[in-house]
Amino acid sequence: MTDTYELYYWPMLPGRGEIVRLLLEVAGATYTDVARGENGLNAMLDVVNSDENGTLDRAILAPPILKTPSGTYISQLGNICMYLGQKFSLYPTDIPDSVYVVNQLSLTAIDLIDEMHDVHHPLFIHKYYEDQKEVNVLGS
Repeated sequence: MTDTYELYYWPMLPGRGEIVRLLLEVAGATYTDVARGENGLNAMLDVVNSDENGTLDRAILAPPILKTPSGTYISQLGNICMYLGQKFSLYPTDIPDSVYVVNQLSLTAIDLIDEMHDVHHPLFIHKYYEDQKEVNVLGS
């Protein structure tokens, strides 16, 4: 078994994957950014669209996805942050219940990311800003 993590996130989009990359770097973890490699987007889509998804041990909805050295797939940004925080002792030791305090901050950051995204794509995530500009002005 290797100690290398695999990160699956959109190669051309900044966003939630950046937070996972940052945590992996801070932890000094060895990882492969799968979707940024050769044929990486297809490799990521294979994981997302796998027939193995939908089971309790592989309930993946969307990236970011982290494959652990043991072969477990973890998705949802807050969940990945909690896993890495515990695995690499990234939580402060001088705050009682710091796992939950940091998780609260993580979930708040995720809410802010969602709010910013929704201002840019208020109706349809697959349409460009320019196609929704009138509604964007109302939403912001």
